[in-house]
Amino acid sequence: FPSHDNNAGTIRLRLACSTNGSSTTILDATSGDITTNQWYHIAATRTGTNATVWLNGTNVGSTTSFASTIFGGTAALGIGGNSTGSAVLSTGYISNIRIVKGTRIYTAAFSPPSSPVTAVTNTQLLLNFTNGAIFDNGKKAAYETIGNTQISTTQKKFGSASLYFDGTGDYLSAASNHIFDINKDFTIELWAYFNTLSGTQIMVARQGTVGVS
Repeated sequence: FPSHDNNAGTIRLRLACSTNGSSTTILDATSGDITTNQWYHIAATRTGTNATVWLNGTNVGSTTSFASTIFGGTAALGIGGNSTGSAVLSTGYISNIRIVKGTRIYTAAFSPPSSPVTAVTNTQLLLNFTNGAIFDNGKKAAYETIGNTQISTTQKKFGSASLYFDGTGDYLSAASNHIFDINKDFTIELWAYFNTLSGTQIMVARQGTVGVS
């Protein structure tokens, strides 16, 4: 999930997927500009050959010809940046991250969740901060905070806190794990609150495989 500079003081959403670990197929949002200092619900889904990027429950970019198998790879999963910590880091807050492998949750326009998301069937990652800590409620993997990534109560979507990234070396990393091989149907979703808009800001990525920005 990367967000990319729209050269107009705003950013738009991007879903990037690789079939070989190097070259990338990109699906850009075609509308739905994002600005600073407010929460946005962001999701990317795929089922069969259909892939969609959603912003606040609205389809802002889709394709019906995504037929390729997504590369598996062995990279770690990065949140708030890619899994190598290069200069494509988020600046702001992220809350209620959920990765579902094997299910496309959203198939038509929807109302964004009004409470913390839960571990539905096929959930592989769930960081909803209902316990006030960086803890995977999906109970599938362990995560390491890089830089001074931390829980912050300054901005929160639900509960008492969210993940804060200052844009200079902060991201959350999960070791390589087969549970993140999402080469078929999937849903990736989260709430994001951007402090600044500059260049590309990766929200969820597995290097050489799938990224949302």
